[in-house]
Amino acid sequence: MKKTFDEIWNWFWDANTIFVQLPVIIGAIIGLYKIFNFFRLKFKNHRDSKSLFPFYNDGSIIIAQQKYIRTKCQNIDPSEEINLKSSFAFAAREDLQNFFVRKVFRGVEPNAQFYLILGDSGMGKTTFLINLFSKYNSFVRSLFNKYSIKLLPLGLEKDKLISQIKAINSPEKTILLLDGFDESPRISNDDISNEFDHLIDLIQNFKFVIITCRTHYFSSQKEEPNELRIKKFNTQGNGFHSIKKMYVSPFDKKDIKKYINKTFKFWQFNQKQNAYKIIDKTDDLLFRPMLLSHIQELVNLKSRDYKLKIDIYEVLIATWLERESNKYPEDEKYNFQIHLGFFTYELTKQIYRNYYKNGLFIPLNEIEKIAEKFDINLDKIELKSRSLLNRNTEGNYKFSHKSIFEFILAFLAYTNRRQKDNQIEIAYNLHKFDQSLIFFNEMVYDSRVDFLLPEIHDKLKGANKELIRKVLNEKNKLSSKKRKEIRWVSDTIYELK
Repeated sequence: MKKTFDEIWNWFWDANTIFVQLPVIIGAIIGLYKIFNFFRLKFKNHRDSKSLFPFYNDGSIIIAQQKYIRTKCQNIDPSEEINLKSSFAFAAREDLQNFFVRKVFRGVEPNAQFYLILGDSGMGKTTFLINLFSKYNSFVRSLFNKYSIKLLPLGLEKDKLISQIKAINSPEKTILLLDGFDESPRISNDDISNEFDHLIDLIQNFKFVIITCRTHYFSSQKEEPNELRIKKFNTQGNGFHSIKKMYVSPFDKKDIKKYINKTFKFWQFNQKQNAYKIIDKTDDLLFRPMLLSHIQELVNLKSRDYKLKIDIYEVLIATWLERESNKYPEDEKYNFQIHLGFFTYELTKQIYRNYYKNGLFIPLNEIEKIAEKFDINLDKIELKSRSLLNRNTEGNYKFSHKSIFEFILAFLAYTNRRQKDNQIEIAYNLHKFDQSLIFFNEMVYDSRVDFLLPEIHDKLKGANKELIRKVLNEKNKLSSKKRKEIRWVSDTIYELK
């Protein structure tokens, strides 16, 4: 044995051949590490899939873990700020996974049993819970963990959810993760608080409980749960349990850099540069994990150079229309995409007309009429993942980000503008929406004549669409020669000086 070891040692330290042997050894170590890591991840995914079955499949688990950037929380609701980036100014932020794994589950913070994680749509609440579960459920860690862990979606039918919770053995030794209280079926706005109390009654014996929910599911911060109806008995005096509320933080610049590095290979310098340019032009839109997931699509679309914000927003919406149309047979895709486009435009008009009454939401009864008009099956539209539409428990819809509504409004104003002598009139007062006015100005100064989104002539049956497009384009080109500066005569009329 000693002789063999000496031969290997002498072979490695032979000054004549060390420069040959060293790369071989380094390559072998890297290869062995990659093989080990491959099987480690396979085993880990299999273990997670088995534990989360049947509610989370292999695909959703892998997607949640790929490119995952550690979720952070803060003590201030970021949606209270006009711009997500400004929400960091006075907020105390903390790594959410470390907080639970290193502090809560180890008993460093023994006073809290219930936690409510609040975040707006697309902020990564489900992704966080899957990764927290996976971290705590890892094979090595599970050998030393005090408690077992269980993850359940709250979108289950009530009876099924109750049976799943009651089937868990030793709740006092179990950490319970409950995803999406806002997705609980058949809860009316008037009944939210009571349903939350009933849920707490059902899960009060678990060691720790973490519940996620959309921030504005409760009508106001005052309506958000605080003191619970569960009495606690201890040497410090009796009282009631409270629930610790935490808000999911949007990405910051460091998070975005990490995501870009995970999305593109280290040699893809041009793609990374283009990605950063796109992010800079979208203000805070891509600070949401859900929307940042579009970055590869934006970069890979070679037909656009993204010189303007309107290019980016248009591609986000166009790719969403295309994804939704892919659910239909080949001969139905085009018509559905056009119908969905005009359905989206009609939603925008309806939001504009009733903005001061309903804000960015459209009541269920109104959206059903619009859907019927354009032959849209609302149940088939994907409202999770990278969707641009969200729906609350009452069935009311809104765009996932206000700037998407503002872009479509500017697009409608621009493509339907009318010229009278030297003045041009639009149908909407864009001065009420700052971002919409910026989009409109970009379209005018760019003399935009061609769009990826469905236009009015796409809807005309039996018409010569190419001829109509050519006439409109020539009209825009002729008027573009005079364009220097926009001067607004009124809220809806402007001149080009």
